[in-house]
Amino acid sequence: MEGVTGVSAWIYVVVLTSIAVVYTSLGGIKAVVVTDVVQGVIMIGMIFAILICGCIRVGGVSEVIEINRQTGRLQIFDFDPNPYKRHTFWICAGISLSPPIVQRLNSTRSIGDAKKVAAMSIPCFVILQILVMCEGLVAYAYFLQKGCDPIASQQISNPNQIIPYLVTDLFAGVPGITGLFLAALCSASLSTISSLLSSISAVTSEDFIRPRFKKASEQSLTQFSKSDSMMRDGNDPTKHDRTQ
Repeated sequence: MEGVTGVSAWIYVVVLTSIAVVYTSLGGIKAVVVTDVVQGVIMIGMIFAILICGCIRVGGVSEVIEINRQTGRLQIFDFDPNPYKRHTFWICAGISLSPPIVQRLNSTRSIGDAKKVAAMSIPCFVILQILVMCEGLVAYAYFLQKGCDPIASQQISNPNQIIPYLVTDLFAGVPGITGLFLAALCSASLSTISSLLSSISAVTSEDFIRPRFKKASEQSLTQFSKSDSMMRDGNDPTKHDRTQ
């Protein structure tokens, strides 16, 4: 977001995390799921806008594929077990076992409902990952065709700013698109933070607090989870990276 607006990243860290803490603490998992749906629609809409306009500017889908094929960037299945490598098959597969995903499955009414949710979610997750990877392919083809390396030319300082920079360049003459992209970035940040806060609070309450305070009521545990979300927000040194 800093790459789009020029506003310091720390201002977004404070504002977005505060908003996420409030609605996560008050609404619980239901608030997280409902807001995730709305935020997801905004994000997917922006992804399609980038893919469609980017492909048109490059010269079509076939041209995007050809440019990436010639430079060896169509390595779809990377089974390298190196845990320090950012994008591999194992990293993507591991996301499906993350605590927020497990919490959503546990919040369904029955095992049968959980299986239905998983059956519907897995194809959607795969499709979303493919769209995001295609977004990267379009960005690479676009800048290569322009003969521009935004990082080498110091137009941006962080690889995370490549897509925001693409949007500002791609839609420079289209009013409203930059605002839509900013909304998509805010949605992604809120979605990530609220999911992690809700998940880690639930795990702490169920696996550490309940076994030691067996007589504690559900209301007491709920209040603890809400306060835990707020305390973790104040003590979490990684929230800056997550918001980026």
